[in-house]
Amino acid sequence: MENYLTNFKENTAYKEIDSLVPENICPFLFYNLAPYIFTLTKGGWFNWVKRDKDISFRKSICKDDFKRKDVNRLYHNEVLVGCPNPYRIVVAGVGLWPKNKIKIRILHSSNLCVNNYKIGDEVVIDRTNVAIKVLGFNRIFPEILSLCIGGKLPERDEGFDKTEDEIAVEVSKIIFPCRYHKKKKKFRENFLPDKFCSHTFIALYPYILATMYAAKINEKLKIKHPGNESHIIVSLEKVHLIKNKFLKETLNLSKKLFEIIFYPVDLLDYNLEINILENELKECSLKKDKKYMVNLRDENFLCPASFHALYPYLLLATLGCRIKWNGDGIANLLPCPDCIGTVYSINRKGGNH
Repeated sequence: MENYLTNFKENTAYKEIDSLVPENICPFLFYNLAPYIFTLTKGGWFNWVKRDKDISFRKSICKDDFKRKDVNRLYHNEVLVGCPNPYRIVVAGVGLWPKNKIKIRILHSSNLCVNNYKIGDEVVIDRTNVAIKVLGFNRIFPEILSLCIGGKLPERDEGFDKTEDEIAVEVSKIIFPCRYHKKKKKFRENFLPDKFCSHTFIALYPYILATMYAAKINEKLKIKHPGNESHIIVSLEKVHLIKNKFLKETLNLSKKLFEIIFYPVDLLDYNLEINILENELKECSLKKDKKYMVNLRDENFLCPASFHALYPYLLLATLGCRIKWNGDGIANLLPCPDCIGTVYSINRKGGNH
């Protein structure tokens, strides 16, 4: 049966990314998974997920788990990531696997998935060279999606508010409140702090997530400017908020005790800064030696993981297009990558698209 996935894969432009997607993985799900896979390949781990000595351990899947607020902490050795389709919800668990592998396991599927995922399906990928493929896919997937669905590449000004019809993101539904979104809200110009370039942020996001969770990346990152051949060189720095050694040790001890008794916690005792070291594109607003903050807790900006997940569909919106996930004309709903988090809608000044 014809659907958005079939149409996407049959478009000639899709051939450019076909070799980057692991076999049996839907490219829409893979885009959401990409930053987490990159972090794993670089030695990072996610503080809210328990990591056992036996990395091959996997919890038995229970459907009722996905009604619980703490579901992300239940599945040891796996970080849970959701599919962008709001109607046929799929949740994958991804984690390290023996012999230098990464395993992706389908933990939840509420309806018939267009990729025919079934609960319990597994895909094992080799960690060798997967980081390069993940970065390549992360960079090019939004462009290919625009070509396949919209028929052309969008003009990429630095902010989505500069388009002819202003693009807005609305928090439409909150399944469980998070540190970013506790109530319904509409975002227009303030997707990211300091009016950071949206398109550059997406190229950087796998490195940002990796830096947050103790992965090893280069001190200087050379990123290609989206839409042209110029480059920008940046560094990412964790700025710890607690300077006092005694307080820091006390906090870490308290955290460890809590994790032994209850479950892991993601303690954000730092800020994350993007430092612009060089910028070949002179007309770009990102200036050399300027530092930009990554949003780690501010409700006035979008959750960075959600912004990454929404980005390809924001580009489509600038073309006046959307994906008909369920074959209907309803507003373009998109969930955050967290399976129990927030559902957004993307709309334009003249109405939903």
